[in-house]
Amino acid sequence: MLPARAPAAHNESIAAHFSTWPETGSPAGYFSTPLGDDAVAFYLDNGFLVVEGAFDAGEVQALNDETLAICRGERGEFAGIEPVKPGETDQDVVRKYLCIHFPHKVSPAMTAQIAHPSIVGSLTKLIGPNVKCMQSMLFVKASGKPGQAWHQDEDYIPTRDRSLTGVWLALDDATTENGCLWVIPGSHRPGVLWPMHFHEDTRFDCAWESYDFPYRDEDAVPVEVRAGTLVVFNGYTLHRSLPNKAPDGFRRALVNHYMSAESLLPWLWPSEPTGIATHDHRDIVLIAGKDPYAYKGTADLMKPHVRPDGEGGCVDGVRKDRDAGYG
Repeated sequence: MLPARAPAAHNESIAAHFSTWPETGSPAGYFSTPLGDDAVAFYLDNGFLVVEGAFDAGEVQALNDETLAICRGERGEFAGIEPVKPGETDQDVVRKYLCIHFPHKVSPAMTAQIAHPSIVGSLTKLIGPNVKCMQSMLFVKASGKPGQAWHQDEDYIPTRDRSLTGVWLALDDATTENGCLWVIPGSHRPGVLWPMHFHEDTRFDCAWESYDFPYRDEDAVPVEVRAGTLVVFNGYTLHRSLPNKAPDGFRRALVNHYMSAESLLPWLWPSEPTGIATHDHRDIVLIAGKDPYAYKGTADLMKPHVRPDGEGGCVDGVRKDRDAGYG
């Protein structure tokens, strides 16, 4: 089995600094559960926050073991999964993949983590009492794999009330060397979805890049975190990750997207002749409270698949798949 780096206890985490952390300990925006009013205020102002020690070492190890099982095809075949070749080690098998979309569709363990108490407790504080999830993504990001260019998650998953919230669970320590997240604090406040275009920057995967926004790369801050930590960010917050430049190893992470259950989810074009204004994507998991639209039922629409990473081209040899990041 692949090793997982156990998250340190909270007091050890404060004592052990990353290269970008101040000498006094964790940077601003790092909190523990349960979140207090100070955490909510930070999130509303900055568009992100960090929840330390959300998953314990055993939970992290179990999810990394499950990652290996999925990559080996032990949870079923789906688009992009390759048969294991004779002689391939566990590391060889896992490093073939940058990201697997909708792992919760094939793995009960991945489904269970969507409603982990630390996630539910944080989101009911930040979003409200009624919360639903519509997507999961499993990033493996082995040494040498690319990052993802600047983007906003609501470019891909639109909500009616701007409640989209990403929850990024570190399954390894995430550092500037191995490709941690970078965010631009406060970039959610304008409420604008900036234009996107195809890029030719080989540091990044196939997803398109946001541009023409009033911020510089220098405005961004790295979010270095221990395994077991959550990074929570607003759907309008600009964020990116850089390539994994570590000499070996992985920067594994689970990323789920959530929103207020009160909002319709006009995601993807409706298959029936329904106006987009009232379209409601119903492939969801309710994780807290009540679903006002439960009378519509739910649907199994999204299918697990491997995300193209740009090696050898993304779509018919052309790196122009705008929706590679979320579809």
